[in-house]
Amino acid sequence: MIYKKHNLKIHNWKYLKNTQNKNKIPNALLFHGNDGVGKELTAIEYAAYINCKSPIDCYACGKCDSCHRIKGNNHEYIDYIFPLPKGKITSKKDDISKSFTEKTLQQYSVELNKKLENPFHKIYIDGSNTILINSIRNIKNKIYKTIDDNVYRVIIIFEAEKLCYPNNQSANSLLKILEEPPKQSVFILITSKNNLLLDTIKSRCIELYFPNPSIEEFN
Repeated sequence: MIYKKHNLKIHNWKYLKNTQNKNKIPNALLFHGNDGVGKELTAIEYAAYINCKSPIDCYACGKCDSCHRIKGNNHEYIDYIFPLPKGKITSKKDDISKSFTEKTLQQYSVELNKKLENPFHKIYIDGSNTILINSIRNIKNKIYKTIDDNVYRVIIIFEAEKLCYPNNQSANSLLKILEEPPKQSVFILITSKNNLLLDTIKSRCIELYFPNPSIEEFN
């Protein structure tokens, strides 16, 4: 594991590790449940596991080059999507870089690094309340490029319900990708408000529910 001090939900992890063991890694997963129950932790651990060079007992080793690059936020095949401010974006064709000012770019880097250091950290960027269609289009430009046979491109979408706010533009753009997903790509959507996601999005994902911990687990 790359987060050795945390526990994974055994039932969900058993399913996820079996997808790797049986070489049936899904193109789209939806992790839902209340805030703080380990959805983001599991998503990052799974991304590490399926790209790990030397997995140990069905977990990422935490020591190989791939694992180190994930925790250091410089893995070329792992991408994160979350709400961003609109900034100077005026068109859905604008590059996502237009959403950033010098201040928000610094904040973006700090917040994402905090998340990778502590997967329970909640990311927040000033002025952000929606997942921009530009973020989805930016990913679309990446995922159809050829990659090595033994790696997976993983796209983790935090606060996935905000694909649908204030409209469904971003959700519909993602839906087009999920309808014909490229090989060796895995989308992990994470939400605590599953009811706000489009049914068409949910129907293309394998859903994993993360329940609240028992009193024993909490202690």
